[in-house]
Amino acid sequence: MSQTRGFPPTELKKYPSRCPLCGGPINEQIVTLSYDQPDGTVRLVHGVPAGVCDVCGERYLRPEVTTTIERLVNDPPARHEQVPVWDFPG
Repeated sequence: MSQTRGFPPTELKKYPSRCPLCGGPINEQIVTLSYDQPDGTVRLVHGVPAGVCDVCGERYLRPEVTTTIERLVNDPPARHEQVPVWDFPG
């Protein structure tokens, strides 16, 4: 579930000012994260504060956010939603 490439989560106290992948600026945004499960389901977490690169879109999470997400996805969900899905032909 790591979204903090290049930074051990225990060491990331704030977002880097520049993206280590592309060098773009990073700004805090509220995002939705998705996690594919082994049983084929997907877990969504809405309203997550993340540092997001303005150029490549890479997301960076602070350790306390990661800890909260890990706890949330092990608890019962706030709600269930049905989402239409299309498979790309080929």
